[in-house]
Amino acid sequence: CLALDLEGCLYPAQDIWVLQVATSAGDVFLFDIQTLPSAFEYGLCALLEDAAICKLMFDCRMDAYALKRYGVQLRHVLDLQVLYCKACLPR
Repeated sequence: CLALDLEGCLYPAQDIWVLQVATSAGDVFLFDIQTLPSAFEYGLCALLEDAAICKLMFDCRMDAYALKRYGVQLRHVLDLQVLYCKACLPR
């Protein structure tokens, strides 16, 4: 699994400034999308759309919205906010 987070003005502008990726091995990668938007063309898009790789995110709605500007359709996302609400909120 990968843990993902995006920073930027995600709504309504869809501007991603930094994309953070952490691996289960403890590696962390920061992508400066403002400086290198072509990162999506060189493998980042394929990684985010790969259904074989689980992506952990927290409240990924705006992140997914912003990624569409770059032609990315997230796949195999586990939204931890949904799990938290299901586990902790009264029924």
